[in-house]
Amino acid sequence: MSSVNHPGDRLPEAADIAFFSSISKECGQAFASAEKQARALLSESAYATWVSLARKIHRSFPDTDGPVRAYLDSSRPFFCEDGLGYLKNWVTESIKIGSWSTACAKDFLMATPAFLAHARFAKINQLASDIKYILDAENGGEATATAFIKTSATILRYLSPRVYKIWKESGFRILRQNRDKGTQYFSMEPEGLDRLYLSETTKIFKITAIAFNSTPEKAGAFYETLPNRILRINPNLRDKILEKILEMASGRPDEIIEDMNAMALSLGSFSNPVQQTIFDLGKQLDEISKKAFRAYYQNVKHVLENIPVYFLVNWVSRGMDLLLENKKEGVTYFAMESPEAGAELVKWGSAAFLEQHREMLSLFCHALCGKKVRIRSNDEMAESERNRLGLIAEDTGFIFFLSSYVAEEDNAAANIRYYKTAAALKAGYIEFGTLAPEFAGIWQLLESFPDRELALDIFHILEDGRIFYNLKKNYPGLSPEIERTIENALLKRDVPRDDLFGAALELLLRLSLGYAADINMDAPFSKPLAGVYADLKDHLAAFPAQAETVLDSYTITARVYDTLSALVRQKSRKAALPLPLCMNKEPEETEGTGPMVMPPNTIVEGDGSETGTDITLTPEELERLLDMAQDITLLSMLTPVPAANRFYLSDLDNFTVKDGGDEARDPGSVDIKQGVTTGKTVGKAGTGKKKYYYDEWDFLAREYRTKWCCLREKEPRQSDPDMYHRIYAEYGDLIRKTRAQFQRIRPASLDIIHNVDQGDEIDLTALIRHVVDKKAGAVPSDRVFCRKDKKIRHMSTLLLIDMSASTEETAPEVSAEDSQDKKGGKSSRDDKRVIDIEKESLIVMSEALDALGDQYAMYGFSGHGREHVDYYVIKSFDESNTEKVKMRICGIEPRQSTRMGTAIRHAVSKLSNREADHRLLILLSDGFPQDLDYGEDRNSREYGLNDTMMAFIEAKRLGIKPFCITIDQSGNDYLKKMCAPEEYLIIKDIAMLPELLPGIVESLMG
Repeated sequence: MSSVNHPGDRLPEAADIAFFSSISKECGQAFASAEKQARALLSESAYATWVSLARKIHRSFPDTDGPVRAYLDSSRPFFCEDGLGYLKNWVTESIKIGSWSTACAKDFLMATPAFLAHARFAKINQLASDIKYILDAENGGEATATAFIKTSATILRYLSPRVYKIWKESGFRILRQNRDKGTQYFSMEPEGLDRLYLSETTKIFKITAIAFNSTPEKAGAFYETLPNRILRINPNLRDKILEKILEMASGRPDEIIEDMNAMALSLGSFSNPVQQTIFDLGKQLDEISKKAFRAYYQNVKHVLENIPVYFLVNWVSRGMDLLLENKKEGVTYFAMESPEAGAELVKWGSAAFLEQHREMLSLFCHALCGKKVRIRSNDEMAESERNRLGLIAEDTGFIFFLSSYVAEEDNAAANIRYYKTAAALKAGYIEFGTLAPEFAGIWQLLESFPDRELALDIFHILEDGRIFYNLKKNYPGLSPEIERTIENALLKRDVPRDDLFGAALELLLRLSLGYAADINMDAPFSKPLAGVYADLKDHLAAFPAQAETVLDSYTITARVYDTLSALVRQKSRKAALPLPLCMNKEPEETEGTGPMVMPPNTIVEGDGSETGTDITLTPEELERLLDMAQDITLLSMLTPVPAANRFYLSDLDNFTVKDGGDEARDPGSVDIKQGVTTGKTVGKAGTGKKKYYYDEWDFLAREYRTKWCCLREKEPRQSDPDMYHRIYAEYGDLIRKTRAQFQRIRPASLDIIHNVDQGDEIDLTALIRHVVDKKAGAVPSDRVFCRKDKKIRHMSTLLLIDMSASTEETAPEVSAEDSQDKKGGKSSRDDKRVIDIEKESLIVMSEALDALGDQYAMYGFSGHGREHVDYYVIKSFDESNTEKVKMRICGIEPRQSTRMGTAIRHAVSKLSNREADHRLLILLSDGFPQDLDYGEDRNSREYGLNDTMMAFIEAKRLGIKPFCITIDQSGNDYLKKMCAPEEYLIIKDIAMLPELLPGIVESLMG
């Protein structure tokens, strides 16, 4: 009796095996491989159909085994209920394609599984029709069809059916124009295409089709690189840019490649916020002139290579003005073909940014007036703070407000000279008694004049003249800089021809500064003005040489007021125009709005005896002054004048600069002459030859800026180790206590060793195996125990300290109760700087960590801008705590800014290379991350905070445990954005840091 088997249980028919093997050995193997799955999934009739279709393909292509093998290898997707109905049609279409090209028939069969992975079975017919269309002698050929088949199978992975259709139709459009270019198009799958939005890929295909038809010789390379260039553009702008290109192509298709390349290059070269600025300005231009719009995008990259993006709007605004006056001149401007465009570039490229010189100006002002001074931009001045002097008092000193930028001259040095002159004027208000308390009544008297604004105008003109005179007299080195700045400012001012009162005020300004004025005798009011000029000269005959105090300025104000107020009665007057170097934010008052904001007698405390008080700068302050100067030509040295017991700004010949290449200048690289010493410096800073490049996280673009920051490894200057030994003696008890504590809590763990013949516990798994083996008659193992062996865990600890300029500050005060020393009631701080307490902490930790015997390293960081992140090697992991390391600790000094993210990433790279069970990264800082170009918006902390947060996340991904310690009492506001709550600590009293730090490390070890 014969048995009935299921199809999957039957052996293959010998005839089938013999038939396919007779075609080729490979064909027989392909059948044998596919047959097993076919029998398992298909009914007998379906199986028979499958085999017969394979035979049919062979009959259609008897001279080659390629199509048959392709069928056998690719038919598996049809082994389902939905697919069986399309199997015959698939084979039929392949045979039709084979009537043009056997190779294309084979490719069609082979590509089908990949095609069906992203398309329905019904789409097979459309694919076949497209191939046949291409193979038609009038449209394409075999090479084109082959390229189309292979790319279709892969491009469908990320294209929707609608977008796939646009890709295909764009290719057909190219193919009808040029067969070779159509083949090139279908053979390409540009890198990055799969990362774009479908709306973007749709427009790219349309743009590419236009490019192939208008400029076919360039289109292939253009299409190949286009997606990656689009990916560099802000995602919010991509669609708008592509839409704009299509719009422009409707009028000038032959320029589509040039236009797209210009826009992609101009935008993709910059960060997302800068791209938005470029785009917004371009949009305004487009509304005025299409030609200017094209020229703008062709040159804006060059423009931004010469000026900061902050000034792009100024440069564009000038071009827009020209466009509105004369379109041809405006287009020439944006095409960079007019002298004015170049002159504007020079102007804004030479502009000085306050942010870049804030610290230098702060120290410069402190040196002049002896008060702690913070420099802020006029834009940061609140409405309630506005006053004509451009400064306000605070508990620790003063805040001087200056313009956020200066673009008065065509070279950077001259613009910085404006800043120095303006800053010196404000320092002069403090030093030479403008705000002295004993003269506070002057301000009330000025308010009582009938024309209050006129009285204030006259007084400030005269008082500024007095201050400038005293600055030049007391600081001979500063005098030439003041004179050059004032002369340049006056050269740009004319005595008005049509305003008698304005002309009189201008003459007063020049006389107060010691400059004569020529009266234009052709002016309609020349005769009365000559009389006013003579009166003013009489009033100011002994001014400012004999004006010793602000009271003298007031006395002359009263006389001049009588002269000028008569002119006011004749004609309504215009507001006085101040010198641009004064750069004060004027109160926005209307007539009769009340007294001047912030009476000056609330600004300065004391008895007025501080006016003109001598000040001294320590050698360290002189060094720091040099260190803060970006360019040695921008800041002269302050050196003492024996006769006057003051400081003057000396000539550049008074010091020399050693050849340091392009590295950031270090005080150790400057030889200061004139007998100024630099302290006990045993060594000097390293040369900074090692450079490392790190990515930086742009939270707005949600991507990394590749190789954005350049970090240089350096050594701190080695200073005399006496300080180290003094601190060791002071903290000797704490160091001994911490050492003993660390030795007790040295981290250890127990390794469980299985399958031993003697041990503390039974190994349950081994015991079960023993019983099973015994029951089965095998020889059981007697190793049924486990034991616990102590394993010492190895630690790697990296201490990273903030060496920014703010660590120069005295450690912040705490309450009197908290600050009492236990032994004598004195402050435990003893007026130490933040950096001094950081050094004490490093010394305590280095001595204590030696007790563990594990790896530890100490580094510091600072810098100035993304190209100059400095990383100071205090002690590397492979070094012992040698005398050299101790000298480096003693040489640590405040530097510049705080680019935390880059420093953390470099520290992570150090730690990640260490073989250790636990790796700790401890950051000591006194504030939030900030640097001059840490993000596009310099008033925002968000960029730096997000980059630092990402750096911490990167550390944790590598198994490194980060921890941040700060003394900033407002730190909780931003630390919770950077770190988890358990990853930071805010210390109320930094003087306690040496005692607290070992405990923190101990808790992290646990």
